Parts: sequence; structure tokens; C-alpha cells
Amino acid sequence: MTASDHHPDRGPHQGRGRPRPGLWALVVATAATGTSGHAVAGLLPTLATSLHTTAAAIGQLATVFGLVCGLAAPVLAVATTRLDRRTLLTGCLLVTATGNTTAALATTYPALLAGRVITALGAALATASAVTLAAATTAPPHRAKAVALVLTGVTLALLAGVPVVAAISYHAGHAPALWSVVALCLLAATLVATLAPTTPPS
Repeated sequence: MTASDHHPDRGPHQGRGRPRPGLWALVVATAATGTSGHAVAGLLPTLATSLHTTAAAIGQLATVFGLVCGLAAPVLAVATTRLDRRTLLTGCLLVTATGNTTAALATTYPALLAGRVITALGAALATASAVTLAAATTAPPHRAKAVALVLTGVTLALLAGVPVVAAISYHAGHAPALWSVVALCLLAATLVATLAPTTPPS
């Protein structure tokens, strides 16, 4: 058993009040997932111009993303019960990276749509898995703080991730912006795989 394995008796902090590295990995994971999910909102003008379509059509991608997440989440939750949560979260982030890669390479609207569907499949369980890991591997008195810390990643995505991606899109185009999201997802997957605690399968 390694230092990153399951330690339910530990609080969310180590040393002199510093959060465990595994929790920061989960923060990056939720930030990557949130940035990926909301990035299209900041890419509307450049995507519409590049793909010769309307902003309204690009906006529909958000609806598709939400529908796929909502429909896929319960199905995937049942299908992945035998996986430990760290492995599941890592896989979700890799699928999300694959979806954003597809979107970055897209030269047509259908290809972009396919990329967003793949991204949604990865995002469907990502945040829930991160929260589960934080709660299941933290002692009861500290669980609320651990979960709150992990969910700050969603706030970071909205306050920093999405605006940065939009700025990259404005200055360099939508493809470099989406590649930056791919890099963030891969970084998050690496951190989760190497630092995050794990839980047994459900």
C-alpha cells in the first residue's frame, strides 16, 4: 500500500494545516472537467466563423452536452461499479481529453458535435467520482471541508479556466484553445493517477 492509497482515518490536511496532495489532484480534476464542459461558451464566435455555421448552432452544443451527461451518468454509474474510483476518474479525464482532441481537430460541425459527445461521456461521472474519493478517504469530521475544497475546482473553471480558454481562442483561434483544455485534462489525469487516494469498487 502506497502513500496515495486509501486512508479513511486521515483528515483533509497533512503537516501544518496543508491539504494532502491527493486532494489538490482532485481540485485540478474538477477544474479540468468544468473548464472542458463550459469552454464552448467562450468559443462561440471563433467556432462559428471557422466552421462556417451560426453562433446559435454552436450554442446547441451546450444542450447536447447536458443531455448526454444527464442520460449517460446513471448508465455509466452502473456499468463502472467494479472500478475503483481513482481508476474511474482517471479514465473519465482521458475520455474528456479525447473528446476535446476530436473537437480541436474538427473541420466540420458534425465532427465538432462528435467531440462534444465524447467529452460529455467523460464528464458524466468525473466530478461525482472526485467528490466520492474526497469523502470516502477523509475522516468523518473533515469530510465537508474536503468535499468543499474539491468543488472549488468548479469555481476555478468558471472564474479562470473558461476566460483563459476564451482569450486563447480570441488571439489564436479555437483549435489552440481546445488544445489547452486537452493539456489540462491530461495534467489532471496524471495527477489523479499518481497522487489521488483510491477506494474499493462499489
